[in-house]
Amino acid sequence: MWDCGPVKTRLAADIGEQKARTVYRQVAEQVWSQLESTEFQRWLWMVDNDVCNKAGKWLHGADKVLPQVDGNLGQRIHHAMKIALDSGARWCAVVGTDAPAVNSKMLQEAETLLFKKEAPDIVLTPAYDGGYAMIAGRITAKELFTEIEWSTPRVLAQTLERIEKLNLTGHLLQKVHDLDTLEDLRKLEKSKIFPT
Repeated sequence: MWDCGPVKTRLAADIGEQKARTVYRQVAEQVWSQLESTEFQRWLWMVDNDVCNKAGKWLHGADKVLPQVDGNLGQRIHHAMKIALDSGARWCAVVGTDAPAVNSKMLQEAETLLFKKEAPDIVLTPAYDGGYAMIAGRITAKELFTEIEWSTPRVLAQTLERIEKLNLTGHLLQKVHDLDTLEDLRKLEKSKIFPT
């Protein structure tokens, strides 16, 4: 069913799998287009090589389309950040494709923060559900992403605890809504962040 896009399972439970796929695809396209900037490279990380090939034709303009590693969300985020930084990037950000308020201005704000005097090590865009929609930094550490209860309301709090435990500093940007449930979809529609 890739041609219709991946599915958000909690949203699908409320509105049906087909409609959930369509809505998620629209959100992903919106986020992807809003991240376009001459100042940044956009790397698209997908599940596997076959999906990478198809996604590259769907979400146009990626500077690179790469397969994600196996593992949980934290392992995948850490791997993506490590690859970007190891390739010579001064900093990098990982952005989820389910938060339609995230845009290139947030990336610019993160970059400014990361290179100011007494800069934080990590910049996060928190989500109203207790997670985060973007993580950016000049460094990455595997420990940042361990012992995190992914897909729960505790993700952001646990990540901030990990930052403190590692003697790093963090900075939070403006909180955003992401899309996991029907209630999320209604809030996004009401706010006109994601018109359907």
